[in-house]
Amino acid sequence: MSKYPFFLLFLIPLFLISQENEKKTDRYAFIKNEGQWHQDVYFKTELKEASIFFTNYGIRYQFIENPDHESNHADEEKGEIEAHFFNSIFIGANPEAKLTAVNASSSYNNYYLGKDKSKWKTGVYSYQEMLLENIYPGIDIRYYFKDGYLKYDFILAPYADPKLIKIKYDGVANPTISEGNLIVEHAFGTLIEKAPIAFQEINGEIRSIDCQFVMNEDNSIQFQFPENYASENALIIDPQLVFSTYSGSNTTNFGMTATYDNSGNGYMGGTIFENNYNNTINGYQQNFGGGDVDIVISKFSDDGTRLLYNTFLGGIESEAVASMVVNSNEELIVLAITSSADYPITTGSYKTQKTNSVGVILNNYRQIYSSGNDIAISKFSRNGRNLLASTFFGGNSSDGLNFNSSNIPSYTNLVYNYGDHFRGEITVDENDTIYIGTSTHSSNLDTSLSQFSGLQEGLIVKFSPNLDSLIWTRYLGGAADDAIYSLKVTDRNEILVGGGTRSFTNFPTTTNAYATSSFGGTADGFMTLLSSNGSILYSTFLGSTNYDQAYFVESDRFNNFYAFGQTSNPNYPIVNSSIADTGACQFIMKLDSTLSNVEFSHTFGNGNNIGRINISPTAFLVDRCLNIYTSGWGGSIQTGEGAKTLYPNMPLTANAEQSTTDRNDFYFYVINRDLDSLVYASFLGGLSSAYHLSIYLRILLHKFRFSNKF
Repeated sequence: MSKYPFFLLFLIPLFLISQENEKKTDRYAFIKNEGQWHQDVYFKTELKEASIFFTNYGIRYQFIENPDHESNHADEEKGEIEAHFFNSIFIGANPEAKLTAVNASSSYNNYYLGKDKSKWKTGVYSYQEMLLENIYPGIDIRYYFKDGYLKYDFILAPYADPKLIKIKYDGVANPTISEGNLIVEHAFGTLIEKAPIAFQEINGEIRSIDCQFVMNEDNSIQFQFPENYASENALIIDPQLVFSTYSGSNTTNFGMTATYDNSGNGYMGGTIFENNYNNTINGYQQNFGGGDVDIVISKFSDDGTRLLYNTFLGGIESEAVASMVVNSNEELIVLAITSSADYPITTGSYKTQKTNSVGVILNNYRQIYSSGNDIAISKFSRNGRNLLASTFFGGNSSDGLNFNSSNIPSYTNLVYNYGDHFRGEITVDENDTIYIGTSTHSSNLDTSLSQFSGLQEGLIVKFSPNLDSLIWTRYLGGAADDAIYSLKVTDRNEILVGGGTRSFTNFPTTTNAYATSSFGGTADGFMTLLSSNGSILYSTFLGSTNYDQAYFVESDRFNNFYAFGQTSNPNYPIVNSSIADTGACQFIMKLDSTLSNVEFSHTFGNGNNIGRINISPTAFLVDRCLNIYTSGWGGSIQTGEGAKTLYPNMPLTANAEQSTTDRNDFYFYVINRDLDSLVYASFLGGLSSAYHLSIYLRILLHKFRFSNKF
């Protein structure tokens, strides 16, 4: 059995993805070589950014990594596409082995490659299944797709000798065997051949046969059977092949957000720079809208094996996605930023015309909002084919972006991490009423609850479920810069928001709050609780005398409130935590229902006692058992970005998925409710490629939230 799952690091936490099926359970994946490729190649199949070529002596893998656009300088030219070719060779194989295919597709491909017309081939069919016959005496190999997965079987006739099967990897470092699995490291990831399974059918009964990989002195691989098997019967050896690769396109694209629905399906949202996404006919918008960048959205099945739909979203200028949520009808709702007057808007929505305002240039993301940027909120049908509702929301300046007015693209004031310009959150309550928390520079938004009083304000907006009416809007901030990064609706239908502020003298706090006065430094975090009608109930500063911000907030079922953030203070207060990492610069705080008292204050990571931050926060969750989950992306990727170092000696658990780091990885950290036990901690990332995707840990952990009963 040979499966090809993929790992999601630009929109999405971890998914298993297979090729889309031409039919529900069949896949015409094997394209015949009619002369368009090298003569040694018999068939080829495409798996996202990997190509696999089949010969009569083995398999040739081609992995491709797109240009590294991590820095995204405005003058950056398109980089060269890097590739890694390597082979798995069947040592001693029959050079006359015949590779044939069955079940041809009804459609065909045409290839016009290069100037040599002899290489132009038309009417090239694809097939469902291939058989490499007599690769060794009495041994065949069957290649096929099943339920979207590529599989292969060694089929041994009675009395065939499995010791003849000998595989050698060429073009990569010598493979290793770990926990029964064969590990092959390549330039852009890891190929894993899972511990093989073998079986026989004897008298109508299927019997499992113990089987394992063994490494020879020449680093070739063979199969070993610890116990005897019935050699007079046919034998099937069924290894499972797994490799990690990328999802998206050959065009630059970035993951920015992700979410899930109650069926466990996963959604990723990102941006793309050209009309070259792996689109499907199921999506609402089939083509790139124009401008520098559009939004792309993908929906995956609950087990990650099927791509349910892809769609573009955007108009003639630039777009970006900040957050997504799924309502009770499993309709996806998207919080976007757009400069396009022709962004898709529905009739009868709250605002159908975009407001032209001050242009915004974000060179470090290669994005230009020429006509100024409005917020856009869009709701899609469950199958992604229909835009159910969509509205603009904006005023006389930039809306939905967080930046320093005097130096828009810089990492100053509240912008510390790569991606902080696009922070914000959208969510729904039990009635599917829509809420957004974000930032604005517009002073004339439709609100009677508060007045614009600074350079940049936090913004909270409440819309009807169909986006046809505005229920209320309010600013939140003081005389300087303020930004809302996270918003949650509590069990009491109150609204909890968190973020960062530089309004040290007049940010609104409430009597008896944990901190009614600013701590100082370059920025403070805050948490504010509002009633369902938008009035402030409780509000507090969070922080220290250094830099601090609260990037995520959460509530539990007892109406306690939590914040997850960054600090540059190695002496951040620790309260009621026996496992806090002294000197570390990521904090988790729990406050009571009135934001008056600190239940605990916990720091984690490795600050090296110099106030060094490790990660940019990307996800936060408190489950029904009050266990706490966090994740973030480590390291700094742009000049000028706030200093972050992901140290190799971060806290890790024995069962960590990855215990080493190149200092540019994700980091997952889970602690129990009593803060006396580290439940799980691990790195996650590639060995040679940097990832900076924004992922929500909620995708992986939503089952904890809804299934744990206490």
